[in-house]
Amino acid sequence: MKKIGYSLPPTYLAEQDISPEYIWVRGLGQPFEALQALKSRGITSVELRMVHPGMDLALARLAIDNVTKAGLGFTIHGLLPPSEDQTNTEEGFPSWALLDVIRETQGEVTIPLHAKFSLEGELEPVIAETISALRRLLDERDKRNAPFRFALEINKSKAKVDPSFTWEGVSSIAEEVDHSALGICWDFGHAYYNHRIGLITAEPPESFLRKVIHTHIHDLSPEDKTHWPLCEGVVPLARNCELLQSVGYDGVYNLELDPPRYPDYTNLSDALYDSVTILKDVL
Repeated sequence: MKKIGYSLPPTYLAEQDISPEYIWVRGLGQPFEALQALKSRGITSVELRMVHPGMDLALARLAIDNVTKAGLGFTIHGLLPPSEDQTNTEEGFPSWALLDVIRETQGEVTIPLHAKFSLEGELEPVIAETISALRRLLDERDKRNAPFRFALEINKSKAKVDPSFTWEGVSSIAEEVDHSALGICWDFGHAYYNHRIGLITAEPPESFLRKVIHTHIHDLSPEDKTHWPLCEGVVPLARNCELLQSVGYDGVYNLELDPPRYPDYTNLSDALYDSVTILKDVL
C-alpha cells in the first residue's frame, strides 16, 4: 500500500486556529472531522507544515497527539537551525524536543529541510554553508541517536542565491554530505516550475531520483503559481510517480497544498479533498 500524506499547519491541527472564516476550516472543516475525512479517502500520514525555530513546542506536541489519535502517522517539515550555535538547541531545531513522542508513537520520522540561501553574492559560500549546517545537524542526530531522516528539498527558483533550484544542486550536496540519514525531497511543483522557466529538464537524472526519500506534491496554477490543487493537471503527476516507482521508492507521497494562496478558488473544499482522490488513483 502506498503511503499518502497531507500537509497541514500545526495551529490548525492543535485546534488553535479554528474560526469558521479560517481558510483551512472553510476548505476541510474542523480539524478532527478533517483528519477522519482525509483518512477515509486514503491519507495515511500528516505533515506538520512547519515546525520552525522558536515555535511553541507545546503546540507542536498537541498537533502530533491529535494526528496520532486519528490513527495517522506524521512527518515534520523543518528548517535548518539559523546558526551554528543553535544546532543542538530546541529553539534552533525544535524537533529535538519531540524525540520522546516520536519514539513512543511511530519510532522514526522524515524531516524535509530547505537549503541555506542569501539575498545576494556568490553561490559557492551558500553551498558550503548548507553542507556545513547539514553535517552539524547529522552529527547531533547521531549523538542523540535520534530516529530522524532528513530530506533536502528542491526549491522553486526565486530572486535569491540558493543551491537547491536544480537537480544537480540538490543531489551534489547530498553526495558531498554522504550520510545514510540524508536524502532528497522531490517537490513536484517546484521542480516543474523550474523546468517551465528553462532552468532544468522536465525529469530528474538518476543521481537525483535514487536519493529521493520524500515528496511534496502540488500543482501549478494557470499563471504557474505553486501549491495549487491537483485539479489543474499541469504537473506530470503520473509520470513522476512512475519514475519514483521505477527505482523502488517507498516513502510518502505527500500533498502540499496551500489554500491561503487561493482563498477564492471555486469549490475549494472539493479541490482540497479531490486532490487526494486524484493522487490515490494515479498510485
